[in-house]
Amino acid sequence: MQVCERAASEGRASEALLLEWPRLALRFGRVKKALEASACACQSLPRSAQLWQQRLLLTAQQASAQVSYPSVSLSDNRFLFRMAAQLQDHRSSELQLDFLV
Repeated sequence: MQVCERAASEGRASEALLLEWPRLALRFGRVKKALEASACACQSLPRSAQLWQQRLLLTAQQASAQVSYPSVSLSDNRFLFRMAAQLQDHRSSELQLDFLV
């Protein structure tokens, strides 16, 4: 990764190398570094559509990973299951009555 960084800072990095730099950081589990590398790559070659596409994709993935979903406890799940079963029983009895009429 240091080679990529040095090449980018010296203006000697190819588009292929700049695309690989964030991928390499991700392989090592360094998400923040991948985002930084992608931003740096876009600064090095601002007219590269592939670099901008990669940066947008990484940013969107990072943003979606930060969204937290409310947790539902086991007791909430049981309650919801009972409610759904009661609703189903209720609908079944209505269907049977509608069929008889």
